[in-house]
Amino acid sequence: MEYNKINLMFPTYMRVKIGKMPRLVNSCIEYADNIDNICMTILVNHDDHETLDWLAKRKIPCEHHIITTYLVRPHLARYFNHMYNATRFKSDSCLVSMMGDDMHWETKGYDTRILDIANKTNGIGIYYCFDKFSWGNLLCVNLFVSEKFVRATGRPFMCPLFAVDYIDVVWMRVGQLTNTLYLLSDVILKHDHASGKSEAEWDDTFNRLRAHWPGAQKHMGIIADYADEIVAKLKESGILNDVCGRVDTK
Repeated sequence: MEYNKINLMFPTYMRVKIGKMPRLVNSCIEYADNIDNICMTILVNHDDHETLDWLAKRKIPCEHHIITTYLVRPHLARYFNHMYNATRFKSDSCLVSMMGDDMHWETKGYDTRILDIANKTNGIGIYYCFDKFSWGNLLCVNLFVSEKFVRATGRPFMCPLFAVDYIDVVWMRVGQLTNTLYLLSDVILKHDHASGKSEAEWDDTFNRLRAHWPGAQKHMGIIADYADEIVAKLKESGILNDVCGRVDTK
């Protein structure tokens, strides 16, 4: 199996005026080696007319699928699971991803690098890029995986218990326990996270998400067990038998 496309997936909400979402979309296009290497799946709230209007006017040059959500409260796991299940780019040769509308690329050729490591590892890996913020190599706040890998987990793409945060922590633990984490340390997908700014600069989208942190924190105790169940399923599937040892990410 050759991996030849990356589905750049992200939810977005009311971040046109502050420039974050347009910056991400434009960087996905500008920093790709080959526009045919990428497609986009973008989830937008049905009442976010500003974002829908911008996307319509932008005329995105790569294949893209805009999906509407009617959820009243934000829920990142549901957002990504909806995109994963509903995207029209379902293909074993296409990687899926977790990105945020507060991120943007700073490395030319990110698409070539991600596809190269995916092909070198037969799609058995959790690939992530340097966030140039606070996590570095400590957490896969962005990630790219094959659908083959997701299916082998026997679970939804994202743990459905977490409306905010921690879905990346689950994937990180799975990768650590299976030795399938690959950090592309010189490929920068900068995370312009609001927590790096003063409280006065926090935007409405961040505050909307932040209101649901207490609910997410209630489930922190299940992360280890949930990840361990995924690891057991991966071992049972036999997919880890195809891992041929570590490969160079440079």
